[in-house]
Amino acid sequence: MSVQRLASNYDDLAELFKFLRQYQKALSLFHKSIRMKEIFLGREYIDTLEGYNNLAVFHMSINEPFKAIPLYEKALKVIGILDENHVLVATVYMNIGSLYYAIDDYEKAYFYLSKCVSIRKSILPNSHPYLLEAKNRLKLTIEKLG
Repeated sequence: MSVQRLASNYDDLAELFKFLRQYQKALSLFHKSIRMKEIFLGREYIDTLEGYNNLAVFHMSINEPFKAIPLYEKALKVIGILDENHVLVATVYMNIGSLYYAIDDYEKAYFYLSKCVSIRKSILPNSHPYLLEAKNRLKLTIEKLG
């Protein structure tokens, strides 16, 4: 079994334990997955970016947004060396924007949501639900900015 497949299995199990509200088991599995990806694939790899994003989303889902911020900072370092027009890059920007929206930092939310919308416009049709979701979140952020 490849490292990527094994790490993906850990992610899947972590999602299952999250669903079952066994958060410590989920957290442990997310960390195992990230460690494997960092060691065997490197920190500058798309699967590692996905791992940081998954763990940050986990922290957001259990109302720990401030634990998600350092993970998104790691994700941003990976994004810096990847193709900006990747669907996962747009998703990470959407999630970072949503985090800052949730903690009432609307200027940062606007910055990241704008990047998300820009990427999604370039790779998705205008009627795609992911693009519409990003545009809606950006609109709500603009309203908060007044």
